[in-house]
Amino acid sequence: MPYPWSREADLIPLIKQAGGFLETFCQYGYTRMDAPLMYHVGNALSLLSSVCPPTMCIPDAPGQKLIANFYTLILGKQGYDRKSTSVNMALDMLADAAPGRLGSDPGSGEGLISSLAEQPQQLLGWDEWGDFLARTQSRRGGNYQSDI
Repeated sequence: MPYPWSREADLIPLIKQAGGFLETFCQYGYTRMDAPLMYHVGNALSLLSSVCPPTMCIPDAPGQKLIANFYTLILGKQGYDRKSTSVNMALDMLADAAPGRLGSDPGSGEGLISSLAEQPQQLLGWDEWGDFLARTQSRRGGNYQSDI
């Protein structure tokens, strides 16, 4: 049920119009938890991006191609909006459907490059974006994740 103070009700016809996986995933997620509908939209698009063939692209500029990289940042009230629950549902689904596409925290810039060399298409998920950002900040003495 859409929150009365939000614009979620406006999303429902757009999701139905898109149909396919987006509609099915959003319906599934929306019946399983009371997370905002937009979380499910972001998670569905992230899942699609992680399994979209690299040959599927959009001509962007002369000689350029736009590939299906997609980044989702879910913001909401801590302990209330079910951010982690909705993300974990999507990650669990990807782990079951395409296990090789679920990446893990690379630990360093070199680790990210190695991970992408082994599996160019993967979905990385962090529960707390602030923690990730803190780990990537340069510190005196160095930081392995600052290159990321």
